[in-house]
Amino acid sequence: MPIENKDPGADNCIPNEETQKRLIALGNCSDRLQIREHFQTLESNPYLRIVDIRSPFEWLHDHSWADGFAIIKGLVRLEVARLMRADGSVSGISKAYHIMEMRDPVAAMEIAAWVVDHTRNYYLPFGSMVAHANFCRVKSKANSWRQCREELNRAMSEFRERQLRVAAEMANQKPEGQHRRKIWQAVAARINAEQTMIQRTRSLARQQLLACLSALPVKDRLEHIAWDDSHPLSFYALDFSDYTSQDFKKLDPVSKNRLLAKLRGRKKGCWHKLAKRVSDDEAGVPK
Repeated sequence: MPIENKDPGADNCIPNEETQKRLIALGNCSDRLQIREHFQTLESNPYLRIVDIRSPFEWLHDHSWADGFAIIKGLVRLEVARLMRADGSVSGISKAYHIMEMRDPVAAMEIAAWVVDHTRNYYLPFGSMVAHANFCRVKSKANSWRQCREELNRAMSEFRERQLRVAAEMANQKPEGQHRRKIWQAVAARINAEQTMIQRTRSLARQQLLACLSALPVKDRLEHIAWDDSHPLSFYALDFSDYTSQDFKKLDPVSKNRLLAKLRGRKKGCWHKLAKRVSDDEAGVPK
């Protein structure tokens, strides 16, 4: 008989119906203020404190494809907002993605594309940084999700074949083979630890930079975003898009044009809405 879990948001590491509905609503939401409200509603949810790579996600089979997609979107947004306990290689999102991938490997490529474009976790959505890197490469060249799937399968198959070939070559080179295998395993472990540390360091560096920018006057913050060629707009917190057309008027012409050029490249989301507000104001469109 299962042990009763008294947490209102989770039952044996499975979110209850209300939590699932909230995740779907968060995933489907495109309004910045509403997304923030969803965060406030979910930030104390016990499910977010226990879900990780070991958690079951078979319950996604009970949802439509659209709702399953929305749930993964919601989880990614919560992880980016640092509202989930587990991230990196132990993130439960990769487990959720694999369930959807088993349902439809080709359609799952669209989910993978969304996750890659919105996460800062290089293990997502596949649970592997190698798969993440290969997917980013094939996605930029593929003309369809089916072609993307085929190219990714081919790339990962070639990667596994290389691993097996190296392992076999080392094993056959006796008596040095066993020693070389240990060297190779040790090197792989150190590189994996290095990549994990790099990801954590990047996350910490981002948090420190955002904290620094938050303390700046509006004009200085906008100038930084305008002249920062190292980060996309998605790098910045949602609050950083909370500006008015009056704030833009404080910028010098060059900084203003640079920032508008960045904003116009956004097709949806809070930055796109900001660009529209500024454009409407310049065109004299009544509010």
